[in-house]
Amino acid sequence: MRKIIGCLRVMMRGLSRDELPNDKESDGEWKKYTFPIFNSLYLFEPTFALGMIFINKKELRYVIQLHAIKSKANIKIAKNDRERFHAKCAGNDCMWRIHACALKTECTFQIKDYVPNHTCNITFHVKNMKSTWLSKKYMHKFKTDPKRWIKGFIVDVIEEIRCNTTRNQVARAKRFALLMLEGSASEQYALLWDNDDETKRSNPRSTVILGTEQEDWQNIFDRFYVCLQALKLNYLNGYRLVICVDGCHLKGAYGGVLLSYVSIDPNNNLFPICYAVVMKENKDTSDWFLTLLKMNLRVDECGLMPFMSDKQKRNIEKLGGCIPIKSDDKHYQVSCFDGTQYSVDLENATCGCRKWDLSGIPCKCY
Repeated sequence: MRKIIGCLRVMMRGLSRDELPNDKESDGEWKKYTFPIFNSLYLFEPTFALGMIFINKKELRYVIQLHAIKSKANIKIAKNDRERFHAKCAGNDCMWRIHACALKTECTFQIKDYVPNHTCNITFHVKNMKSTWLSKKYMHKFKTDPKRWIKGFIVDVIEEIRCNTTRNQVARAKRFALLMLEGSASEQYALLWDNDDETKRSNPRSTVILGTEQEDWQNIFDRFYVCLQALKLNYLNGYRLVICVDGCHLKGAYGGVLLSYVSIDPNNNLFPICYAVVMKENKDTSDWFLTLLKMNLRVDECGLMPFMSDKQKRNIEKLGGCIPIKSDDKHYQVSCFDGTQYSVDLENATCGCRKWDLSGIPCKCY
């Protein structure tokens, strides 16, 4: 309603006396003359008229784009500056054209010349149908089903708009729509600071650590650690003191590794204790994660606490098919799968297989 009122004020104020129709009433005063105003409620059914007023040039360009898509014609812009806008059909010998000028002291544009009839053949390859327009047209579908296949959207475009499109164009439209709905990656990563504060506020005494790195004088995400107070207390006050360590790679555009420490509840189900997100799993991130776990769970005060990790599979492979049995602190009995047994002396660096004695390099029994 405000836009319509603003345009009504422009009708007479934006025109000089020379631009007004030369019609006078009986008392000698100028007759009030009104122009049609484009109604934005009917965007996909655009109609033009000589003298029609648009709020600004952006709205005029958008309406011309809609007209090109509806009429299945390619319309190109021949002139575009601050005061003039001229567009015409790109078809062979087509007479369709539109010319608009800016009103004085106003940002509104008014149609001065308009030829409404297309004399060219229709085309289903409309160049005016851009991916940005498709993203706005199907914003509601991208919002309700962001993981829908691109082939489904291609079918929707062909059935509803009756224009051909490409897979790349629909993919760009989907990317633009999700960008407007979810925001960019940098904006989402910046929200981690708010998530940090909110987690600490709603879960007092919880541990939340956000690690960053300096790159080109900007803070870049590096790692993220969360240990909620309620989970920590439940584990210390009644759960089995067994910790399982594992990690998995995150799928997506930015990747990363999710590390987690879990325990076993009385129903033999997994119980999460804490988790961390790092860019890659290496000795630095593993030591950092383990140090924070020891600090939160007070591992040194709990006594014996077994750890289970998938890295133990590598240790089994390194055994080479040998099973050590401890005799005392310095002597071990090693039984191999082929039936042989050896005695390993850690103090004197010797083994019953004599390979350690001869080469000075620890054998597989070690």
